[in-house]
This record gives sequence, C-alpha cells and structure tokens, in this order.
Amino acid sequence: MFTKTKIASALLAAGLFFGVTNLSFAADHHSHGEQTMVEAKLNAGQKWKGDKHLRKSMGAIRTSINTRLGEIHENRLPSDEYKKLANEIQTQIDYMVENCNLPEAEDEQLHIILNPIFEGVSEMETGKNERAGAVKVVKVYNAYGKYFEDSNWAPLGK
Repeated sequence: MFTKTKIASALLAAGLFFGVTNLSFAADHHSHGEQTMVEAKLNAGQKWKGDKHLRKSMGAIRTSINTRLGEIHENRLPSDEYKKLANEIQTQIDYMVENCNLPEAEDEQLHIILNPIFEGVSEMETGKNERAGAVKVVKVYNAYGKYFEDSNWAPLGK
C-alpha cells in the first residue's frame, strides 16, 4: 500500500550509497529527473539551519527508535513492531516532504543525509532485513545531527 508520497520517497532513494565518512545521493528533490552524484557537506563549515518541521519530524523519529532501541540491539523486536516503527517513520517522512520549504542547497544536503532512510523503512515494512533497516534509520538520524542544527538532537545508540 504505497501512497503518492511513498512513491516519491522511493524515487528519491535511487542510487543509494551511505558510508561512515561519505554520504552520497543521486537525485534532486525539486527536479525529480536528472541524476548526479553529490557529497554531503556543511554550509561553509557550519551546520545547516533546517526548520521547525524538520526538527519536529527528526525528534519524533528519534523517539520512535529510542523506545525500541534495546530490543533492536538485542534482536528481540517482533516483526509487527518493526512494521509499526516503519509506519511511524514513514509518517514523519511524509510530514517532512509535505512541509518542505528549505532553500534548494539545504534541501539537497538533507536528501543526501536522509536517503538511506527510505531503504530502511522498506526493509522494516516488508519484513526483509528488518533489523538492518532499523540500523540504517539509526545511522541516518546520527548523521543528521552532524550536518543540521537541532538543539534537541542527541545521538542514538551511544
């Protein structure tokens, strides 16, 4: 059951590549067409500002993951809980997409960082590699805090 937003999210996830020191993304949120590889970067050495919608969604994602982190870590989270988690995260992604008003350069950097979340949500929804999907979401959340200002951000799993 894919909504229009989920389909758009899936299209944005084309060309996944997520590394510890290098985050790459192959698509543009606004053009949804031509693909080029870019690397995540700070804004002239400073974190990007983001907005209240982004911070609200990322805070909700953190809460959703954090309440289940122990069970994920110990590989005890039941499949139905992974599906609930995926739904909660997808709701926040939908909210971010629907309320996106970031300047183009900042929006591009956000998509570079968030890109692996789409695959993680899909893995949890489908039941394939559920735990690996949750781990991807944790990595995305932790990367977000390195590139975007958010006074409520704290790393997960540390």
